[in-house]
Amino acid sequence: MGNNKKALQEVEKVLKKTPNLKTAIALKALALIRLGREKESQTLIEDLEKSEPDDDPTLQVMTYCYRELDQCKSEASELCNHLRHNFHHFSEQNLHGLPQRR
Repeated sequence: MGNNKKALQEVEKVLKKTPNLKTAIALKALALIRLGREKESQTLIEDLEKSEPDDDPTLQVMTYCYRELDQCKSEASELCNHLRHNFHHFSEQNLHGLPQRR
């Protein structure tokens, strides 16, 4: 917990100088999650989502936030279903002509 508290203090210093730095906002959200302050973090994440970040560092930190908030279950479930469907379709079309294992 001490490192997360320190991380929050440091990222707040950065945000005082550059308040719109998306990666810093995402890091603040992550630190808040790890400190058990999920509601505060959720507000930051929602604001970030609205800004549609496209830089890799911000997106990566947001992924950590989602994982730790356990919010990506529905998105991951949809993706898994899509992949299963496409794999099944691929298998039926492309694997019939392959030799069988003996």
